[in-house]
Amino acid sequence: MHNICVNIHDFKNENVHFSSPVSNLVVHKGLFIKLGYVTKTIMLSDIYITFKYKDVQPTTFSKIEVSILHTYLKTINQSNSKIIDLRIVLPWSVDSCASGCLKLSGIWETDTDCGIIYKFIHNVQPSVV
Repeated sequence: MHNICVNIHDFKNENVHFSSPVSNLVVHKGLFIKLGYVTKTIMLSDIYITFKYKDVQPTTFSKIEVSILHTYLKTINQSNSKIIDLRIVLPWSVDSCASGCLKLSGIWETDTDCGIIYKFIHNVQPSVV
């Protein structure tokens, strides 16, 4: 299976698209907001960000996470009313020469908190846009 990925250095927060919220099947009384990535030439239904471990800092992914969550909260006019639950931590125990991909599926949200649903995929050979 091949996934089209955005290179970490080309990722732009303004290209992130938020779908309409639906009931979250995992988080009690929560919502799920699907993430997409849209440019002039491509529309992705999930966000796959490719990177080389040696090229990223430990804070790189938390910066992306905060940026996406702040943008989402601004779009729903709740920029200061939710606690952002930061969880994306790069697993540094892997070979630093390896490549990886971060899949961002969506946002989970409750009355008081929100966060991003993600998965790391190691040693991938993605097609990059």
